[in-house]
Amino acid sequence: MMQTRIEQAQNHDRMCQCKDNIQSVLFMLQSISELLAGYRGDMPLDTVAFFFLIRAVEKELRQEMEYLHKC
Repeated sequence: MMQTRIEQAQNHDRMCQCKDNIQSVLFMLQSISELLAGYRGDMPLDTVAFFFLIRAVEKELRQEMEYLHKC
């Protein structure tokens, strides 16, 4: 089945968005790793906030992976 130029452009745009989102998530994970690597226990770690941050990262990656599996 041939894709129209509009569909091709939409797919290209979505793929670029997917790439940008994955790069953003990787940056977030790098920031989390650096934060934890520098953590010395000198102040309480907000585990609830940390949990929701990890969940947000997971949700973003899951959406992008589902899209990529459809391609």
